[in-house]
Amino acid sequence: MASVVPFIAVDPKSFQQNRPRGRVTGTLFVRFEGGVFPEEGWSDFPVNVLKNWIDAWINLVEVPSRREVQWEFMDGPHSLTVTRVDRTASSGAIEFQTVHQALLEAAELVLAYCDERKLDSRELEILREATQRLRMVRGDARLGAGRIAYFEARTRIPVVPRRARPTAGKS
Repeated sequence: MASVVPFIAVDPKSFQQNRPRGRVTGTLFVRFEGGVFPEEGWSDFPVNVLKNWIDAWINLVEVPSRREVQWEFMDGPHSLTVTRVDRTASSGAIEFQTVHQALLEAAELVLAYCDERKLDSRELEILREATQRLRMVRGDARLGAGRIAYFEARTRIPVVPRRARPTAGKS
């Protein structure tokens, strides 16, 4: 069963590392009030995905002109657009502090499990550094009341170029 951190679900027991210092795969998805994205039990690269989400989140929190960032999954064409909304909460909106805490707890859970199992990789070290940077983001000015994030799930549909049609009379 996946551990649910307010809305980021990870299942460390599903984690696999097929070779020493290789990438870790396992369950990671996002749970919302109305469902989950991309789907319950989604398998991906949780270490890499969380590191990328942390980097994007810090960018959204610390850069005043930044209004939105992408949280992308590595496996498949799925992403979440996270938009800063500086007004009253609407459906689908989550307080900054809640998002921040959920991201921090998910990363710490992944790191603790990987440390316990002696899983090791360069990606884990990069996630550890990103998690430390995330811990340093504090204060009401950045995460305070009235600051909310709105999440929009998107699945990119690849555009397949049309094949050129032969012109009449030409072979």
